Amino acid sequence: MRNNIKLVGATAALAAVMAIPAVATADGHEGAKVRVLHGVGDAPAVDVYANGEVLIDALGFAAITDYAAVPAGEYLIQVVPDGATLEEGPIVIEATLPFEEGTMTTVAATGTLAGEVGIIPQVVTDEPMPNAEGVQLRASHFSFDAPNVDIAPVGADPVLTDVPFGATSPYLELPAGALDLEIRGAGSPDAVFTIPTLDLMAGNSYSAYAIGSFEEGTFTVIAALDASVEMMDEEMAEEEMTEE
Repeated sequence: MRNNIKLVGATAALAAVMAIPAVATADGHEGAKVRVLHGVGDAPAVDVYANGEVLIDALGFAAITDYAAVPAGEYLIQVVPDGATLEEGPIVIEATLPFEEGTMTTVAATGTLAGEVGIIPQVVTDEPMPNAEGVQLRASHFSFDAPNVDIAPVGADPVLTDVPFGATSPYLELPAGALDLEIRGAGSPDAVFTIPTLDLMAGNSYSAYAIGSFEEGTFTVIAALDASVEMMDEEMAEEEMTEE
């Protein structure tokens, strides 16, 4: 299978991700942070609505948004093809989700439009705790027709084993630098997909998402920045200035 990886959060996109862990809303309360991942290989670009208002527009396959700051509360999340209204539909995802103060959440659309599987929403709680010296990295198995997998440095023992569809690993603490990983069928020594080199920077927390369809050839891996020590320091400095 042709390797395909997209690194989300590099260069300008890194600076656009909001600092962690909390957002102050207009009334002074903490807010929540939410981002959305399009992981359905045979689906068109989509619009995402929250409580009837457009939250995200024209999100294409293998794209993940930056975190959006929203007031804490319960939200009706609805997803329709790009350009369609809620009245026109079809509504491919409809779920009521609570977003608590100070939390970070990734909402991912997985599965397929074809066949009986359908679109499968995944809701992942993000709890990065970056440190200045090393790197955090976790993995999510969101490819609906891929078997359980092991994830390993190329030619080495697995660091994650028997990961099923829908699962997200804890964050692994790793040294900064270049990292070459491969995906294997659970219990097998043979790689089925090699992830091109990830350049992991000290002080950052990342997530890697396996998405799409293994059988249909849309399987891919994207990596996203969850948090950084630098962003957290900037957020603390802004909070101190506001208090003054």
